[in-house]
Amino acid sequence: MPVSQKNHRGGHRSAGALLTHAAALAALLAVAPGARGQSAASAAPASRPVGSAVVERPAGSLEGLPILRVEVVGNSRTDTRLILDQVRAQAGQAFSRAQVDVDTRSISALDRFISVDAKVIAQYNPDTRLPTGVIIQYVVVERPITTSVEIVGNRQFRDQELRDALISRSGGAIDPFNLETDRNTLTEMYRRRGFSQASVEVDQAALQQGIIRYRITEGPRATISKVRFDGNAHVDSDYLRYKVATKPHFWILRKGILEDDKLQADLITIRTIYRKLGYLDARVGYSLDYNQDKTSLQVRFAIVEGPRYTIGKITLTGNQVFSTSELLGDSTRFGPGSFAESDKIEALAKRIQDAYGHEGYINVRVDAPTAYTDAPGVVDLNITVTEGEPYLVGQVIVRGNGNIQDRVIRRQVRIFPDQTFDMVLVRRSVDRLKATRIFQDVKITPIDPADGAPGHKDALVEVAEGQTGKFLMGVGLSTNSGAFGQFSLEQQNFDITNPPHSLGEFLRGQSFKGAGQYFQILLEPGTEFQRYRVTFQEPYLFDTPYSFSNDAYYFTRARESWDEKRIGDIFSFGRRFGDVWGVNLAFRFEQVSINSAQDTNGNGVADANYFLYDPAAGVVNGPFNDSGQEILDQRGSHFLTSIKPSFSRDTTDSRVFPTRGTRTSLATVKRRGILNQGA
Repeated sequence: MPVSQKNHRGGHRSAGALLTHAAALAALLAVAPGARGQSAASAAPASRPVGSAVVERPAGSLEGLPILRVEVVGNSRTDTRLILDQVRAQAGQAFSRAQVDVDTRSISALDRFISVDAKVIAQYNPDTRLPTGVIIQYVVVERPITTSVEIVGNRQFRDQELRDALISRSGGAIDPFNLETDRNTLTEMYRRRGFSQASVEVDQAALQQGIIRYRITEGPRATISKVRFDGNAHVDSDYLRYKVATKPHFWILRKGILEDDKLQADLITIRTIYRKLGYLDARVGYSLDYNQDKTSLQVRFAIVEGPRYTIGKITLTGNQVFSTSELLGDSTRFGPGSFAESDKIEALAKRIQDAYGHEGYINVRVDAPTAYTDAPGVVDLNITVTEGEPYLVGQVIVRGNGNIQDRVIRRQVRIFPDQTFDMVLVRRSVDRLKATRIFQDVKITPIDPADGAPGHKDALVEVAEGQTGKFLMGVGLSTNSGAFGQFSLEQQNFDITNPPHSLGEFLRGQSFKGAGQYFQILLEPGTEFQRYRVTFQEPYLFDTPYSFSNDAYYFTRARESWDEKRIGDIFSFGRRFGDVWGVNLAFRFEQVSINSAQDTNGNGVADANYFLYDPAAGVVNGPFNDSGQEILDQRGSHFLTSIKPSFSRDTTDSRVFPTRGTRTSLATVKRRGILNQGA
């Protein structure tokens, strides 16, 4: 077994021969426990200088003695220098047990050894029997090296496809953890393709020779033919089948592959459905019923519903600011005798929390556990309130908006300095920021104020900017519209006052951005119709509650018996009154041209199948597509104007995913000019 050592200057030399003189064997070899608990007898003895003696002594009593040498034992393939580079203990330094433990872990981090142990050998003066120093010896047991990685038995996957998913590589150390990880990875790849019976094993005989060989037994590919529910007397099977993620095979629309993670999620989903209905003891399991050749299976969810619990009594403790009647509200909606439905219990707890949140109790905690009673099917609801202290808003701090101006964020925030830290308004502010569609994520967190003002918390508004710019390009073909293309450039965080200073700045997307305005250029060239549109919207004109938008467009269409062209502009002004009411006034100016209208038979009736007989020639000409009299009357160019006032009311709790409230709008249009045919 090779032994190398590090001298006082960090150099290396071979270990001296073991002395056999009787005087030198008067003491026993003292070995401190290694990092992995390896005994002293498992390592080779260390050399020591002539005239010294080695005696058994606890390593803790050697603290502070000088280090004479640092050695590595047991490495045949790993370079000694590489190992010693991980060691901080040096010859000439004071010995520290803690430092040796750190060095042992550093060597283990190389991931080349099965075990790494540290032996501390004390050197003694034979005359005074006092310690003169220590030798630190790191004993390593190397992992076997992988000579090759083989995969056998695979027919559904190519060799390279499976190899790319493996951690183990030829030339690396054989690691049992990596072997198990690779085995699970291969198994999961087959499961995702529907081979639920597939198994992967590691050839242990080949492993002894350094060959990692994965033996795959694929088995048949199985698809789900049916999903059944048993025991669900009070919940319809169709509803459960709609809610679970495990679905049967359906032609090309659904693969019907069995996935373990989906099955586990379905168990939670079904239990949650029953708890929401008050079945607090509901239990759910599943079984897999394969056909004879294992190519098809039925998934059967077995449900034990248990009793549907009702509320016995509701107790509320810990509330000092509000009375019990104020917090519980109308008991006719949810109170004693009601079913113990989890969503209603959560709604009650949220209502209590919101009552405190309105008053600045940002740390209020509401716990609403149910407790079983002696009466069958009855539980008590014991609500505990931990109020905390009320706070006012200190500063509103905005972070994370590298490309968005502060004012775009602050105008959506509904809490202000020196006002109550209303947590309900905090949630509303988060929702309003998300509704702008320019943020990927938004958080508002109360933090301690920098000035330490008592009774205050700063509001930290953290935003993660989303992808606000979009460029779309496409082509299409239609029997009604012919061939057409589409090019769209859209920016939801536009700033008309921020033009580029160079072409490179424009191409990098560092211009026309930051003010929260909306801008779009839409180009739709085609053979039968064309549409070009430029849209600009400013939701807060000059940082006021007023809004402005402008939509300029050009449209042409070749219809069956006439051609239509429209060029116009729509601009509107709006005004918001708080977060609920709003008014808008839109004006439309449009030039409409009707050309090439046909009336072959002169009857003013649109006839797509009209044939004209020519007596002189004795032939029938046609068919002709004639225009109706209404179109014939509007031939030429006309100017169309309209005005559209509208009112809106929005009380929803969220603009993105509303759960309560209403959204109502009322509008009327007054036109002057020809009848609008629609662009």
